[in-house]
Amino acid sequence: MQHSLTTAPTKTQQVIDGIKAQITSGALLPGARMLGMRELGEHFGASFSVVRSACAVLERERLIVRRDRSGTFVNPDLPLGASRLAALFTDVRRGHHEGYFESLLQATGEGSVVPMIGALSAETNWQRIMRDSLERQPNLALLDVEARRFDLDELLTLVGRVPCCVVNRWEWHGMTPRHAVLFDYLGGYVQALNYLRERGHRRILMLTNHQQPQPYLRTRIEQAAEAVGLAPAEDLHLVHALHDYPHAMLTELLRESQATAVFGQADYLVHRFFQALAHVAPVAAAELDRVGFYDQHYSRLPGHEFSSVHLPFATLWPRALARAFAPADDSVVYIPPTLIIRKGPA
Repeated sequence: MQHSLTTAPTKTQQVIDGIKAQITSGALLPGARMLGMRELGEHFGASFSVVRSACAVLERERLIVRRDRSGTFVNPDLPLGASRLAALFTDVRRGHHEGYFESLLQATGEGSVVPMIGALSAETNWQRIMRDSLERQPNLALLDVEARRFDLDELLTLVGRVPCCVVNRWEWHGMTPRHAVLFDYLGGYVQALNYLRERGHRRILMLTNHQQPQPYLRTRIEQAAEAVGLAPAEDLHLVHALHDYPHAMLTELLRESQATAVFGQADYLVHRFFQALAHVAPVAAAELDRVGFYDQHYSRLPGHEFSSVHLPFATLWPRALARAFAPADDSVVYIPPTLIIRKGPA
C-alpha cells in the first residue's frame, strides 16, 4: 500500500492564499487599498515578519504593489471579472446640471459598473443614508457635495477603506484636494471674464447664489478677475441672485455698478435676472452683454441665447471611475471646461 505524505501549508503560505482568495473572489478589487501590515497580521493571526514575507511573494507575482508612505494596493492593472458597484454620494439634484446623471449612467454601463446613488441633504440624516449604502459593500465611492453643508473628515471617515474619489468640485477653502477628479472651475471663470473683457467690458455684475459668497468662491472670483486684468473690488459688482427683484433695486444696481455686462454663477441666475430687468429697463436688458455657467437650457432659449461655460460630465465620470481604483498618490486631475459662444441679444 502506498501512502501519500501531505504537509500543512506554512503560515506564510496561508497568508498568501488568504489574500489571493480575496482578490480572486472580488472582495479586493484592482487598485483597492489593503490593510496595513499589522492589521493583516491581526486578521490572519500571523506575525509581522510572516505578513511581510507573504506580501513580498505577492508583489513578485505582481498581484499587489507597495508604495512608500502610501500603503499596499491590489495591482490596478489586474483584469476585472464581475461588475463593480459604485456609490455616488451627492447633493446635486436632477435638473441642476444637465447631463450629470445621464453621463454617469453611460460611463458606468460602458465600464461594467453598477451605479448606486446616495442623495444627500444637510436637512436629513445623511450619515444614515451613507451607512445604509455602504452596507451594500460598494467597490468604490465618489463624493460630490457642498463643503458648507458637509464636513470632509466626517465624509471620509464614513467611507472608510472603500476606494474613494472626490469629483466635480472642491469647495473646502484652505484645504488642498487629494486624490480627486475635478473641473477647473477657476479656468472656467477666467474664460468667461476674459471673453467679456475682450468685448470691451470692464464693469461687470456677478450674480451669485448666496448673499455672502463662500470663501472659496470669493477667492475664485478674485483670482479670475486678476488673471484677466480686472480689479475685483472695482470692476466686479457681486449681487446675490434673488427669486424676485424689486424694481427699485434693479434701477439702483444699474446706476451704482455702471455695468455693461453680467456674469452668472449659473445660467438660470442670468435668465431670471434678465426676465426681471426686461420689465423695468427693456433697453438695458437688450444692451447688457451676458455669460452664464453650466450650459443649461436657459442659455439656449430661442431669441434669448447667451454664451455659457460648459462642463463635460461625459469626460468626468470615466476619469473618476478609473481614478477611484488607482493607488492614492494624492495627485489631482483637473478637467478643463469650455466656453460655448452664442450670439446673444447684445
